[in-house]
Amino acid sequence: LGEILDAAPDGVPARELWPAIATEERLREAVEPAAPDHRVVAVLASHLGVPAAEPLLDALERAATRSNRAALLKHIVALGPGAAPATAARLEGAPWYLQRNILVLLGQWGVWPEGFSPLPYASSGDVRVRREAMKLLLADETHRPAAIVSALADRDDTIVGLGLGAAVHGCPATALPMVRQLAESPGRLPAIRGEAVRVLARSGGEDAVEVLVGVACAKRRWLRRPLAPRSPAMLAAIAAISIKNARASRSVID
Repeated sequence: LGEILDAAPDGVPARELWPAIATEERLREAVEPAAPDHRVVAVLASHLGVPAAEPLLDALERAATRSNRAALLKHIVALGPGAAPATAARLEGAPWYLQRNILVLLGQWGVWPEGFSPLPYASSGDVRVRREAMKLLLADETHRPAAIVSALADRDDTIVGLGLGAAVHGCPATALPMVRQLAESPGRLPAIRGEAVRVLARSGGEDAVEVLVGVACAKRRWLRRPLAPRSPAMLAAIAAISIKNARASRSVID
């Protein structure tokens, strides 16, 4: 019936029928099965609008399969930012998987409902929740400087990588010592060290050059200092030193 109405010419009869068809009760019935017919869910949710958020969030909380969760998330995203307040209201006390999915939804909408803050979830004991909260904080201009410092100190390498990715575009001075430590630490993942080197290269300063040289070169042997073993950090350091030398040469010529 919904497909027939959607295909019919726009007119008063169709508009008058939809409120009787797309009801919250009918949507709850549609999402009740373990494997709902998501064509039906999509039709009902799209015509019900923001009130569809509650039944869809209930279904998301009890969804047992990844495919069902993905489909439900898609339906909720399609409701638009107007559903953000009802969605954020579910965060407190929710199981980790629902908290994570709600933070993902808020990130896709790009809005923070009134009274909402990701800060409590950025220190969650569950790393999957913490990652999504950190993404929200790093995307916000006001919270980004403090979020970079917090991310670089996290024990999760993925979150550290998120912090470095944000710091490439502007690193607060308070985070630079942490970036230097990451660049110089041989025990860190190669990708982490390489990204830290890129942040240092953009930060400027003589101390940054010293670190770059230390990463690019191995320990001195007699009168020569060979290059360090090939790695993302070593290559990034050489590239950064080359760029700095080229800029210095142009400056002298000018």
